[in-house]
Amino acid sequence: MILFVISIVLVFFSSFSIGKRAKGTVVRINVGLDKIPMHIRVLAFPLLFILFSCAKEDVNEGKQEIRNVGEEVIDIQEDIIDYVNAYREENNLPNLEPMDIIKEVAATHSSYMIEKGVVSHDNFYTRQLKLKETTNAIKVAENVAYGYTKAESVVKAWVNSDQHRQILEGDYTHVGISAKKNSEGRMYYTLMLIKKGNISSFLFTSKSYSCKS
Repeated sequence: MILFVISIVLVFFSSFSIGKRAKGTVVRINVGLDKIPMHIRVLAFPLLFILFSCAKEDVNEGKQEIRNVGEEVIDIQEDIIDYVNAYREENNLPNLEPMDIIKEVAATHSSYMIEKGVVSHDNFYTRQLKLKETTNAIKVAENVAYGYTKAESVVKAWVNSDQHRQILEGDYTHVGISAKKNSEGRMYYTLMLIKKGNISSFLFTSKSYSCKS
C-alpha cells in the first residue's frame, strides 16, 4: 500500500522541466494530472493523509511512554514518603518534611547502586558530610532497597526489619527519597532522613542494612 502511494506521488511530481531566461532561471512544473485516472487521483490524497497520520501517532505514542515512566517514578517516591509519615503518625511521631537537597543526595547513591549492580551503603560518609554542609543536619540515617515495584511494599519491608524500623521511628525532621530504574526495569531505592539542627555540631550517623526483595 505504501509503495502504491509513493508511486502516485512520483507520478504527480516527476514531470517538470527547467528553462533559462536572460535574467535568471525559471522552473516550469508540468504535472500530468490529466493523464492519471480520476479514481486513482481520488484515492491518493486520503491514502497520503492516513500514511502521515499513522507516522505522527507512532511518534506521539513513544513520547507518551517516556512521560508515563517518569510520572511512575515520581509517584512512587511521593507515595513512599506518604507511607513513611503514615507509619510515624500511627506511632505518635511527627511527620518528616520532604527536602529537595536530601532527595538529590539520595539520587546519587541510587545511581551508584545501579552502576555497580548491588545494594549497599558505600560512601555513606560522603553523603553524610554533604547533608551536614548543606542542611546543617546533626543526625543522618539511610535505608536502601531494590526490586520492589510498589511504595507500600518497600515501606512494609523496612517496617518488618528491626534495623530499618528503628530508622523510620527515629528522631528526624526531614526526608528525601530516590527511586530509579536500571536498564532491566528493576527499581533501586535510597531513603535518607536527617535531623536538622540550629547550629553546627558533631554529626551522629545511623546506618541500616540493605533490604532486598
